[in-house]
Parts: sequence; C-alpha cells; structure tokens
Amino acid sequence: MAASFNTYPPLTNLSESPIIYNLQDASGDTSNDSYQMVLDLKVYQGDTTTDEPATAQFTLNKFPVEHRSGLYKTANFDVSNIINSYMTASLVDEYESALESTQFWFRAEAYSKWKVAGSYVTSSHQLSGTRLALPGYNLWGENENLYSGSSEQFEDYVTRWPILSCVPTDVSQSISTLDNPLYFSTYNKANSPYTIPAYYRVKTNLGTIVTHNSAADPFSNSYHTVNQYVINTDELSSASLADWIEVEALDSGLSVLGTPLHWEIDCQKKYTPVTIIFKNRYGGFDNFEFSLVSRESFDVQTKEYQSNALQTDEAVYNRYYGKQTYFTEGHETLTVNSDYIPESMNDFFKQMMASDEIYWVLNGDMSDTGIYADLQPLVLVSKNLQFKKEEVDKLINYQLTFKFGTPFKLTL
Repeated sequence: MAASFNTYPPLTNLSESPIIYNLQDASGDTSNDSYQMVLDLKVYQGDTTTDEPATAQFTLNKFPVEHRSGLYKTANFDVSNIINSYMTASLVDEYESALESTQFWFRAEAYSKWKVAGSYVTSSHQLSGTRLALPGYNLWGENENLYSGSSEQFEDYVTRWPILSCVPTDVSQSISTLDNPLYFSTYNKANSPYTIPAYYRVKTNLGTIVTHNSAADPFSNSYHTVNQYVINTDELSSASLADWIEVEALDSGLSVLGTPLHWEIDCQKKYTPVTIIFKNRYGGFDNFEFSLVSRESFDVQTKEYQSNALQTDEAVYNRYYGKQTYFTEGHETLTVNSDYIPESMNDFFKQMMASDEIYWVLNGDMSDTGIYADLQPLVLVSKNLQFKKEEVDKLINYQLTFKFGTPFKLTL
C-alpha cells in the first residue's frame, strides 16, 4: 500500500479558491520512520497529452494526521496558491496574444516516503486525472460537494452558464450609449459529454445583428478555453434605433443555452455615463454603466528637502532659497454613482469591489484593432460599501471611487 488519492478537485477549478487533493494511507507504512505523504504537481498549457511536462515542477510533502475513524492516516494538499501564481495575464494580454493565456492544466501524482537506514525510500506512485484551472474565485457553500470525489462540474455553479456573467438572471442592465463596446465571456469545452456553446448571437428587438462561431481553438479538440468577446462599435451601430440588445450562447444546432445577457437601451440620461468592466468571480468580464453624476479629481504628492540658505561668506539669508521640491507625482481619481438598481445586484457589486482587474472603457471607436477600445486601468479606492435592502431603502444606488492605475507623472 501507499499514499493514494481519496478525493480530487472538480474537473474545472477557480484558482483563487482552494483546490484540494486528499490523500490517505491505511497500510502499516505509516508507522515507519519520518513517514510523509508526497504530492508531485505539474502545471502547464497546451494540449493535454502532447504538452504535459515530463517531470513535475513542484513537490509537496506533508506529515499526515490520523483520521477520526482511526483506520488510516490522511493529509490535504491545497495547490491553489501555486496554480494562481500562473494567472498573470490581463484583459489586454488576452486580446494581444492567444486566448489560452488564462487557462492552465494541472495534474498530480501521489506517493509516500519514509526513512530506511537514514535514507528515504518511496512507495509506488498513483497518477490523477488532468484538471483545468481558470482565474476567479468561488465562495464556500455554492456547491455542497464541491471537493468530493464526484468532481462536480463548473457549469453547476455558474448562474448564467455558459456565459460567465454575474449579473442576476432576473435583472436587465440599462445602457445609454452604444458608442462603447460590450464585453462578455463564455466557457467553451471541447471533447466533452456536456452541452457547450458553439456560437454566440447578438440580437435586438429589430432582429439579429450577428452570429459568431465561438468554438475557435488554438490547440487540439481536447483543449478547454474561455473566450473573451467584444461586441464592437461597428456591430452596435446597426442597433442605434433598437430598444434593447441581447447576447445568447448557442449550441451547434443554434438552440439557446442558458440565460442570455440583456441590456435595455435608455438614451435619456442627464449625465455622461461611465462604463466600467471588471473581472468577476468566474474569471470572465462584466459590464456596468454608472449613469448618474461622475466626477474626476486630481491631487499631487510632493517631497521636498531643505536647501542651504547661507549662500555667501556673510550670514545673509537669501529669501529665494528654502524648501526645494525633488519629487512630484499626480494621481487622478474617478467617483461614479449608479442609477437605481434592484437589491439582487448587491452580490454583483461585491465582486466588483473584490476584483483585481477593473477598467474604465473610453473612446470605443477602435473597432478594427486590438481590444476595441481605449481602456483606463483603475484601482478601487472605496474600501467599504453599506449594502441596502429594498424594504428599508426603497431606491438603491451606490457610489464608488477609483484611482487611475497609472500615475500622472511616472517616476522611475
């Protein structure tokens, strides 16, 4: 006997949440000198068979604990921190390189080791199946048996599966302009028994704008991919007279999968709207238009030193010398206000506040290149938000403050 897998992570995992392998050993080896359980881990991209590394990049060792039944020793290995360290690509990176930039395969191998005559010996090895990791996080309790051996599917806890949006399914967003592109993500899983999107369709109350093939795959059909999509301004221009716009995921027979994304077009806005996109809990991108008043502000940080006022042989104070500035840097901030929204959007705003990638969408006229817009990276300044309930606050709106991710004057 040897340390072997008791439970595995799901087939698809969000890398900012625990990704746990549970090992157990019921043999007498556990009483050997310096007995440990070992997990070798491979993390890679590409095809699951041809691109897997020959050797593991990481080896994890743990002294096990006795299970409460007393029948075997056990240990948990959480590999999420290792895998999440690979998730470094931004939205801009994804559009300027291959779409696989935010997905990684991982595979584990379990065994045990102990000392004999001062040197370690190892048991036989057990290899796990291949799993996929995506950027994003999962809250505890969404899926009751998420880390059991049954390997529940990613689609079971995505509300709008297969569109990776966190807008509640009972809410229609409101937008006032089609000058800026709309962003969304879908999960495309090839070589799988589960229903997957083959196309996405953009339509309005006036008819279909465009239907795109969403199954493009830079590798073989065993590769999983999350596609980041943009409904660009060229496509939206034909919807200028529409009352609403909608995005649907379709199977190969053009049947609608899941719940579409829906935007109501309301052009009667007093203030210039601010469109924000952010990475949500599933590693996809969501849009939100802050349509009430927004304000930009600018502040400057300076550092000074005291210069020598005695510039002559005589003790004469020169009034033109004193504090001298040697460093200045400007910071711009953006304060936005939402329109009145339903209480079910509260979780959506929690994800915006927890997001590590937020952009202000500007100048949506670059429809023929790159990411289809000029994106200003933002960093959230608001550290807390008191969430409102409809039975107490009849009208719910929120204010958030962001600072620009790049300072006005960059000092190297």
